[in-house]
Amino acid sequence: MQAEQINRLNPGRVVLALISLFGLWALILINLRFVPDSTIDALVSIAGGIVLTIAIASTFEWVVHRYIYHQVQPGPLEQIYNIHQSHHYHIFPIWRYTTNWLVRRHPVLQSDVTELRPVGWENVYTKLAHFSFYMVIELLFIWMPAWWITGNKWFLGSIIITSAIVSDLFVRVHDVIHYPDVHPLMQKLRWFKFLDNHHYIHHIDTNANVNFLLPLADSLFGTLRLKATPEELAKFGTLKEARRSPLGLSEPAHLVAKPKKTAKVAA
Repeated sequence: MQAEQINRLNPGRVVLALISLFGLWALILINLRFVPDSTIDALVSIAGGIVLTIAIASTFEWVVHRYIYHQVQPGPLEQIYNIHQSHHYHIFPIWRYTTNWLVRRHPVLQSDVTELRPVGWENVYTKLAHFSFYMVIELLFIWMPAWWITGNKWFLGSIIITSAIVSDLFVRVHDVIHYPDVHPLMQKLRWFKFLDNHHYIHHIDTNANVNFLLPLADSLFGTLRLKATPEELAKFGTLKEARRSPLGLSEPAHLVAKPKKTAKVAA
């Protein structure tokens, strides 16, 4: 059972945020069109590519997650919705936020998305599909416009490298959040702990913390939540308790014994 969902979007705030973002993107693109070819300007171009990629990736991550992953759309996009709903409600409902063993992924093309891929090459195929999905979005909406407007090779190279890193982290960090055995060292990093809590709140309230990796758009659009309420913690348990007691061995949640008592709010 999930928490009550509340739509926090303020249309005026969203419009203002989008205008500000478009203004930032336009300013970077226009200025870089006239950057001369020198070492200092190459460094400026590289920095501009990193900033632009993160800002646009955060916006598209927010839009795709909210309106494709969590709202059913017609055609092939419905499969993406089905996979993500299975992730939230069949594999990792709130009472089973973490599991043991290795990552198992949803099939991309099968109609039954609740049956996870076995560990091995089939699993890698799904991971590559997820990575490629983000890279295609970035190719269409970041790389091509950036090159067409600026013709700046350093800027484009910075965008491509940043896009690859961001797309990989989308998949890799999400794996570690739900499968702690995959990368124990990453769990000690401060930024990971922030994202772990950020994502746990999203599993409680799917209208909040829509960004997963880059919560810039959450902050701008008003969907950022830093804490769960005492009532939510009493009902669903704390993140600390969820990480301390992973349940099962990467199988769907209905094959795991559900704890009889919900966790209480930590003192």
